[in-house]
Amino acid sequence: MRQKIEWYKEVLELEPGSRVFFPLAKLLATDGQIDEEKNSLHQGLLRHPDHVEARLLLLEKKKKK
Repeated sequence: MRQKIEWYKEVLELEPGSRVFFPLAKLLATDGQIDEEKNSLHQGLLRHPDHVEARLLLLEKKKKK
């Protein structure tokens, strides 16, 4: 899983506008990296405010607080 996370991060470094922020966020959550997951979602939504699944996931995280 760590290799996949690193791969997604590399893709985002090369292409910050990529939509791989969402699968990255899901992997980070699975790996227990909640703060990084939220950061990934926030950064991705800045570039893709119309990404409904990411918005819903972020709202879900806020409700669980």
